[in-house]
Amino acid sequence: MYQNAIRTVRIFLPQTGSVTVSEIEKTVNSILTLPECKELDREILIRKIEEIYKIRQDDYKIIENDERPNPWLNEKRSQIDFESGFWGRYRCYL
Repeated sequence: MYQNAIRTVRIFLPQTGSVTVSEIEKTVNSILTLPECKELDREILIRKIEEIYKIRQDDYKIIENDERPNPWLNEKRSQIDFESGFWGRYRCYL
């Protein structure tokens, strides 16, 4: 069943080059409206298509100073018990 859906998706996507995740998702959403594909799992189908194609990442974004998150760790450092959680286990492991 997935093979038929993959073949159909590949008809709508370019045969060479790369695609974006949004292009794959848009095409898969269209294919899942077909009666013979309604029962397929969307996420599995998307993953199978991503295995076939080169995935092109969207352009990068530069974070400006006013968009940077406020530093919170220095204020909360005294309230966090680093030894009992993951960090303590990881340090013992090392």
